[in-house]
Amino acid sequence: MDYGTTIQQGRLQQNYITYVCVSTPSLTKLKRNLPLIMSYVDRALIVTGFRDEEAEAFLISQPNVEVVYRPWDDSFKRQYQAGLDAVNGGWMLWLDDDEVPSEEMLQSLRPIIQQSEYATKFDTVSFRCCDCWDGNIGQPSDYYREMLTAWNNQLRFEIDLHQSMVGKRIGVRSNCVYYHHKDQKGSMRGGCRDFFIAGVWADHKESFEYWYKETGQDPRCFPGGPLNANFYPLKDGFYIDTWHEMKDILQRNHPEINIYADLDKLMRTGSICQEFKYWAERHNEENDKRPHLHELHKFDQYIKLCTKEKEV
Repeated sequence: MDYGTTIQQGRLQQNYITYVCVSTPSLTKLKRNLPLIMSYVDRALIVTGFRDEEAEAFLISQPNVEVVYRPWDDSFKRQYQAGLDAVNGGWMLWLDDDEVPSEEMLQSLRPIIQQSEYATKFDTVSFRCCDCWDGNIGQPSDYYREMLTAWNNQLRFEIDLHQSMVGKRIGVRSNCVYYHHKDQKGSMRGGCRDFFIAGVWADHKESFEYWYKETGQDPRCFPGGPLNANFYPLKDGFYIDTWHEMKDILQRNHPEINIYADLDKLMRTGSICQEFKYWAERHNEENDKRPHLHELHKFDQYIKLCTKEKEV
């Protein structure tokens, strides 16, 4: 059976587009995104990790929208796989809820699929990122993200922190942009979450070689090989001394913490223990000047920002 036939298996036609989004859920973001995107796709799958009656009521009231609930456990791999498991044909448009496609990008989807000739010429399309900080649209960057993929039964997600779909065949790039909406507080929170889950995510040659030498850890998908330009992708981060110190402090003072959301709530409400605050300050950008620790440095910034907001 050829590949063009394989992707048409199941109840969906080859040119059928499913919008798949993993969301907390965020009702504000979903109300912004769905009306825009649904005019250009055939259905939507929204994967949620927490129960939210208002958000779920909105979603089920929308035509051609299906909600997939899977309790969030700090694994992007398993959360995205839950979305993939609900698709069995056609093409998938993967967008996080803070990623908004431009009108030009949406209009290009059907023509791009037509040009793929039943996914025989290509089965994956990357689009160009344009960051929007606090609502201010910047210039298109040099970063392209894979967002449009033809379904096949070999696809699966790997990597708990930075979800990675494997099983794709041929990728191409489009210069159509999508907007990645960011804000200062959200960026801090995301950095803390990433460090909590996976320590130092050293996905550049310089950062990888530094922590590989310091720790002896080898978190690559295929460890043990030569350190050259092809040693990626990573399977995990580096669990450095500071990460273990953090986990020890939390285990002793806050045994109720199971996932990052539990820690985040304590930091936002000011209920985190003083020992953890001291730890964060000892390892901020002024006091811990070891390279490649951007995520670690976010903890002190985030705690102080949350404290300032509570005082206003």
